[in-house]
Amino acid sequence: MPDAVRRAADAAIRARLAGLLAARAWPLAGRIIAAYWPMQGEPDPRPLFADWVAAGATLALPVVVGRGEPLRFARHAPGALLRAGAHGTVEPAGGEWLAPDVVIVPCVGFGDAGWRLGYGGGYYDRTLAGLAAITVGIAYEEGGLPGLRPEPHDVALGFVVTQERLVDCERIRRVRPGGRR
Repeated sequence: MPDAVRRAADAAIRARLAGLLAARAWPLAGRIIAAYWPMQGEPDPRPLFADWVAAGATLALPVVVGRGEPLRFARHAPGALLRAGAHGTVEPAGGEWLAPDVVIVPCVGFGDAGWRLGYGGGYYDRTLAGLAAITVGIAYEEGGLPGLRPEPHDVALGFVVTQERLVDCERIRRVRPGGRR
């Protein structure tokens, strides 16, 4: 994707994500929002970080604590020190663990029922299985995979946001039963 197209797509994704959070997680004051630091061409949510904090939310980023374990989320403030993490990730240098109210998840690929493809480590699936949070995948529309079916360990997302649309995955699973939750 050319840089100018990617920047425009990222801006559209952030606008839809902001609208979703305004509708589903408002007010943000007191909420803990777990996002991610983008890598390998993932959509970039970082320009929203300062807005969330200014609205009274607490920002957290994922930390890989061990192979085969769920992610943990550490407090992060925009501009605070980051360090290199596992698998090419970037993570907060501090370790104050938080339980998020909202989890923003990068998607390499996705289906409208909320199934996602990541980089194959299963970290987000293990993590989301143990959380009661609003889960939002963000992806480029080009990553849409009609008919994507879950594997036994997969955990469906509540929503997916792309530069072109907001997908209410929970509603789709209610309308088209048969997808495993």
